[in-house]
Amino acid sequence: MARPDSEQIATLVEVANLYYKENLSQREIADKLGVSRSLIALYLQKARQQQIVRIEIVNPQDSAANLALELRARASIEAVIVVPHGHMSAELTRRAIAAAAVDYLESHLQDGDVFGLGWGRTTTRIVELLAPTQPRDIVVVPLLGESIYTTGAYTQMNQLVMQTAQNFGGKAHFLLAPVMVGSNTLHDLLLKDPAIQPVVEKWEEL
Repeated sequence: MARPDSEQIATLVEVANLYYKENLSQREIADKLGVSRSLIALYLQKARQQQIVRIEIVNPQDSAANLALELRARASIEAVIVVPHGHMSAELTRRAIAAAAVDYLESHLQDGDVFGLGWGRTTTRIVELLAPTQPRDIVVVPLLGESIYTTGAYTQMNQLVMQTAQNFGGKAHFLLAPVMVGSNTLHDLLLKDPAIQPVVEKWEEL
């Protein structure tokens, strides 16, 4: 195929800019330049053939996977999941993260595992979205005590643990202590309390 001369190239570039950058329709471009729509379609085809226009398809999942591998290598973390999203809403972002976490949990948790759970808004969304296709004989333990400073459902640690255990058909352990205490002495005494110590020991088995 013969390469267009400089005038033809200029025309192809102009048409490509109008179509791809200014988002004009082929009919609008034809009217603007005083030619037929079929000629504009031909110009756009030639623009691609001459590599004036190059179409690139980017899968955000691929970028996320590459970024996850890089983070994993740099931070020496066993598993990293990067969640691509275009949400302007914090709530939609939390749900996207929660959905990815749920997929990971449902594919990785096995009978006999000890699953530690914290509290927070995103964690609450994870618990709400959990719907395992088969039960797991797991133990669910809290990693934090109950918050006495906020009243949101996302801070109700033992409630989240119980709901998670019920979703999987596993066993729940509860931490009957506040998330913060007023002294080191009280902290140490609580860790030795017979009602709390079994949960703390489970932390070594996560």
